Amino acid sequence: MQGFIKFTVCDDDEQLDIIKRVSDIFGKILYKVSKFDAHMKYITEMTNYYKFMVAHKEPCIIESALYYLPCMHLLYKDHQQDIGIEFDKLYLQYAKSEDRKYRLTIA
Repeated sequence: MQGFIKFTVCDDDEQLDIIKRVSDIFGKILYKVSKFDAHMKYITEMTNYYKFMVAHKEPCIIESALYYLPCMHLLYKDHQQDIGIEFDKLYLQYAKSEDRKYRLTIA
């Protein structure tokens, strides 16, 4: 799993389709690994990929990240300091966005 996540964390346009597909199923993957508490084993990989999704240039990938924000917050809220994500600030940032899709997704 770690190798695949590292492979997809790339801005190469040829891999954009793969990145879109992984971002679409990211929540399903996170949900399934959380059933076995493996989300904590792979906390670095999961949160790094999530940060990659939020910062991506493609709006559809950012929308996927925003869609999974409640899930990420639920699973990692006690580890925000360790992983370097402040979910509340991220929520507010996109709730105030000029892009209507982002605001609707975050609501």
